[in-house]
Order: sequence, then structure tokens, then C-alpha cells
Amino acid sequence: MNLIRKWWVRLIVSLVLGALITEILIISTDEKIHLNAFILGIGLYLVLSLVYGLYIRKHKS
Repeated sequence: MNLIRKWWVRLIVSLVLGALITEILIISTDEKIHLNAFILGIGLYLVLSLVYGLYIRKHKS
């Protein structure tokens, strides 16, 4: 969890994962599915932030 402590690291990781997931889906479906990598990355950022917040809350108690 120390890796995703900073907000900008979570943002970079989520954008890269979003781009990777998008490329894998486009290649594996022969371009039948198109996703927006930026929106997927922002969604992943929100999920990572939520998980990190829950982790911090659990360990502070």
C-alpha cells in the first residue's frame, strides 16, 4: 500500500492500466469493442483511491 500512497502515483498507475486494458480488449476482439482509455483510467483511479481510503481507515482503528 505504500506504493499508492501518493495521489499522482495512483493516477499514473490507473491511466497506464486503463490504456493497457483498452489495448488488450481492442486487439483480442479484432477492433469490435472500443473503450475510452482515459475514462477507464479515471474509473480505476477512483477505485484505487477508495480501496486505499478503506485500507487506511481499517488500520487506524
